[in-house]
Amino acid sequence: MQIKAKISLFFLLILLFGCKKNADEIFPQITFLSPFEGHVFDGDSIRFSVHVTDNSNLASIRLGLLDENKISVVTPLYIVPHKNDTIIEVTFFKDATLKEGSYFLHVQASDGVNVKNQYREVKLLRNDIVNIFALLAQRNSGQSKIWKMNSVSGAVSLLMQRDYEIEALLSVAETQKLYLMTKFPSELQAWNLAGNQHFWTVSSVFPHKSFTALSAKNSHLCVAEKAGLIKKIHGNTGQIILTTLTQVDTSAYDLLETDDFIIAAQKTTGNRHILCAFNSATGTLLRKELLEAELTGMFEMADKRILLVVKHSTGFAIDVYDIQNQHFNRVFSSNQFQPVFSSITKSGQLLLATNYKIFNCDFVNNELVEIFDSPVAMVVNFEPQQQLLYVVHGIIMKIIKPDGTITNQYNLPETIDMIEFSYASN
Repeated sequence: MQIKAKISLFFLLILLFGCKKNADEIFPQITFLSPFEGHVFDGDSIRFSVHVTDNSNLASIRLGLLDENKISVVTPLYIVPHKNDTIIEVTFFKDATLKEGSYFLHVQASDGVNVKNQYREVKLLRNDIVNIFALLAQRNSGQSKIWKMNSVSGAVSLLMQRDYEIEALLSVAETQKLYLMTKFPSELQAWNLAGNQHFWTVSSVFPHKSFTALSAKNSHLCVAEKAGLIKKIHGNTGQIILTTLTQVDTSAYDLLETDDFIIAAQKTTGNRHILCAFNSATGTLLRKELLEAELTGMFEMADKRILLVVKHSTGFAIDVYDIQNQHFNRVFSSNQFQPVFSSITKSGQLLLATNYKIFNCDFVNNELVEIFDSPVAMVVNFEPQQQLLYVVHGIIMKIIKPDGTITNQYNLPETIDMIEFSYASN
């Protein structure tokens, strides 16, 4: 009897040892790729990317956003990867529930046996827009005038008048500043929104080679020089954050910054067009693509691909560019006209304009839908907060929905040739 008990105990120990050896004791590994700990978001969203791995297939991944008390403030996102290695990029857009303050990005990964949690603290600055004004510019004989128009009442007042020509005009809600890109002298100037206080000036390195393009992302600017340089500048201080490598004999005529790249549409002295992608943190040139023709629009899509509107000799085409894979996919083509303006709505609707007509590009039915027709040449811009088109023909300003509905019409004191927008925030 004693021998039988020992044999039973021996086999029981073997069984227990085998179970322990086969149990999964390896926890999933979670690595935040971006942002850094303590990063301050002052744009329109909280974005992060994370790398999750395990020795076996991951059963589930939960991605959430928690307040400073570790209480969830958004609907969590659940993913079932069906693989053991994945990189996930997530964007939580600001809304009324997200107040200014500290938050924790929360990633929970499970392999079906083990559960791992990882947190990263970030901060959010709220700059809620309370007033939107249209900025109307007129440039004539080396002089410039800028008016400010109330988009609700239509009241117009002269904001500033300068004895030089303004090449570009930009207002940034995050910095509460107005930026002028000027010609002769070639400068980038920062002013307050009232136009009566000057903060800083950045001059072109090569006075005879002027600034050619200007863009903004959150609280900083990107400006291109005809000499081939692109500078990233802090919008509050005017400090140059980085300068890209020189692209000899090129001139950037459009700029777009994403989380990872500075994208530049450039023209060479040989009248060729190229698309360059620079690392947004270092300025290093990462990609260079030859374009068929000149771009008239460049927009970042929700999946981080880039939408390109390419003007041809007889019409235009629309390409989607995957930067990571260096792949172009043509999604639309037309020989009806050449657009001089393009913009994209929050819903992904592409708006195109000639000097006389505005169209909605319907990708589903592969057709162009005319939404507005002007009897004389017009100036057009799209305001992204209100999601409205501002159209000026002669001295008439019309505010139009993307479906073509006219919501307001005002008279202007003079003709203008540029429309931008000013944002006043809390």
